[in-house]
Amino acid sequence: ILRSSSAEHLFTESNSLFNKLSSGCSADDDLRIRAIQVTEETISEVNKHGLMSKNEELDDYSTNSIKYLYLEYYLAVALSKCVDMESRLASLKAAKNHMSNFLETCTLLGILHEDEAKFVADYSENRVSADMRRRMKIEKYKRRKANKERFESLQRLLLITKDDVDIDHEEEARETAILQLKMYAQDCIDEIELLDAEIQMLEHRNTIADSASSSGPQSAEGVDKQKPPAPGQGPGIEVMRLSRLGGEVVSTRETVRGTVFRERIAPPTMTLEEFADKELADARAREEREREAQGSDSAGRRYNQLVADGDEDIAQLVDEATMKDREWDDW
Repeated sequence: ILRSSSAEHLFTESNSLFNKLSSGCSADDDLRIRAIQVTEETISEVNKHGLMSKNEELDDYSTNSIKYLYLEYYLAVALSKCVDMESRLASLKAAKNHMSNFLETCTLLGILHEDEAKFVADYSENRVSADMRRRMKIEKYKRRKANKERFESLQRLLLITKDDVDIDHEEEARETAILQLKMYAQDCIDEIELLDAEIQMLEHRNTIADSASSSGPQSAEGVDKQKPPAPGQGPGIEVMRLSRLGGEVVSTRETVRGTVFRERIAPPTMTLEEFADKELADARAREEREREAQGSDSAGRRYNQLVADGDEDIAQLVDEATMKDREWDDW
């Protein structure tokens, strides 16, 4: 009784810490660390006193001991809440390991639905397609919703009748504990996929950081920047060509020279500002030439042009026009 009481007390605290973490208190790292410590201590206490055995079936567990199956999931969730980026990858890997153990236990005990158990087995072997994942999410959502409605209904019933000593609550309490285990397992299936995705991302980031740190001397800004090859100086692209020879299709590989993608248009020879200055200078030169042409035309008009312009009374212009007319006549 004392051993059971010790495990019961630890589980109560572990369950309380889990509920706080699940309600959005993950930013409190002290709470997360405390949850890990208490949950690990509870698991150790349960294993130490043999309160559970992996060789037992679900029917062999007492109603009160079913809740100890939650502990592996509690520990995984606490580990996944790590916010320190330096240790997050290790924490996520540990969380994934505990979630995998939890799902394996639920599969062996028959907690998971047949489709869910098959999905977990396929996922562990990377045999899950996008269509399988989509169908599983839909079906699992329906079962999760039904389980939650039944769970809440039983909780209300147990709360109403808890003081009635004439009613045996064993059956309802056992169903409630099993439903809670099923819902944790369904949540775990979703969460382990998210853990896998983040683990891959963090590992890729670390790989890039390691390659950057070992790539030799860095630039002045502290980053080693590798310049791409100039146009026409790259290694080219390997392509495969198919041709028919004597009734047979023959494939040949060849490398397209880098010059294929060389820029064909000559680069600009001046800036936009230089081009604008040049255009302005040309415009001013044209205006000057036009004024000079107009001046020369006005000085060399013929007499009929003077009459048309109303300048036939100006003696100097009349003399110049007369000379102009004689030149035209002579010509």
